[in-house]
Amino acid sequence: MFAQDIAEAQIGLTAIGRLATRHSREIASSNWTIGCEVLDRDLANYDHYKSCLGLLGAKHARLQAGWAETAIFDDSWVLLRDFAIRAETSEKLAAYAFRQRESGKHLVAVWAGEAVPTESLATTAIDLELPGIKMTAPVVADMRAGIVYRVLPDRIVRMPGVPLRIRQVPIYDSPIVVAERTALRLQP
Repeated sequence: MFAQDIAEAQIGLTAIGRLATRHSREIASSNWTIGCEVLDRDLANYDHYKSCLGLLGAKHARLQAGWAETAIFDDSWVLLRDFAIRAETSEKLAAYAFRQRESGKHLVAVWAGEAVPTESLATTAIDLELPGIKMTAPVVADMRAGIVYRVLPDRIVRMPGVPLRIRQVPIYDSPIVVAERTALRLQP
């Protein structure tokens, strides 16, 4: 999670709210799972975390930590298999794009793909080019913290015949989501 004051002061993002998430019992079906395969069996005690599973919003579990506050994915999102992000960085990024079945709105999840996950809050501001993605009011959501930030107009580059570009997106080893504002539910 990147600290709100750093995001606002150094990167120029302004928090506009927190994600409104759903308990798994509120989701009819989902292809998202919780994966805990990186934990040693002798270190994970189900009694310590079973009460948290429903809050994650997934319908199936192989439990993995980190998404408790930010369960936004359900079966209304379709993976765009031919999506390839472009970025001005030497850092390897992992990125997946989705389209909401009903509305057609887009969402892109991106994170530093080669780094071993750490507890560091350090981010790298990267310019992202999102081929085939359409957004009128993009936001950036820190999936670890559940905070959603409005993207300032001067950070959005739109030109005819050129993919949508968002400048200075803070990237680190936890997923950041770039989405159409109205595609995300925020807490009241």
